[in-house]
Amino acid sequence: MHGLRDRRFDLILMDIQMPEMDGVSATRSIRALPSPRSEVPIVALTVNSMQEQLVEYLSAGMNGYIVKPFTSESMMSEIGRVMLAPACTPSTEDIDRLQSASAAKDGEGGNWHDLGLFDDGQLSSLRECLGEDSYRDLLSNVCCALAPEVNAVKVALNRGDFEAVKTLAQRLRGDASIVGAQRVARFAKFLGKNIEAEKVSRIVDDMESIYQETLADIRGRSWN
Repeated sequence: MHGLRDRRFDLILMDIQMPEMDGVSATRSIRALPSPRSEVPIVALTVNSMQEQLVEYLSAGMNGYIVKPFTSESMMSEIGRVMLAPACTPSTEDIDRLQSASAAKDGEGGNWHDLGLFDDGQLSSLRECLGEDSYRDLLSNVCCALAPEVNAVKVALNRGDFEAVKTLAQRLRGDASIVGAQRVARFAKFLGKNIEAEKVSRIVDDMESIYQETLADIRGRSWN
């Protein structure tokens, strides 16, 4: 932010996950600056490819997004598209298009029950970009990362600490989204909303079931 006040930039590549201020908050702060500094094009760099998250980035004032891992061709293509666009912020048509796609993908009520365990298109892209060995390493690392996160959510649910559940669920959703584990990510989104205390036992059971199914699928993909 300090550098933006002193210098002019043609474009900003904005990492969504930063230690002090996340990319969405930083973008909103930039858009609140006086013109012309507020008009610099901003492209998100993110591991999240869930459509509702991409809507959030555009709604915050970003002009586009590049999903990690990415190729140099895909990065340059998105930068070129944004630099040639006439407006400094995305059009309402861009946001409406993603919102409509997200709603269609979610189904009524955002129900996770009928959603596939994985976004196979995202997995295929990861495999192509990373190569076979790194792809399998990533799946293995996700297996290791999800276990303590799921357990932490279950502990918080059982002790009735629903504020902690919301924080933990946000982290779980982000990690699940890295490999397109869309059912876990959707369930984590549900956990981020208000939870009825009398339904905790059922929620814990549902979460364990979804996690075990996802884990079995990941292990199968890691070795096939």
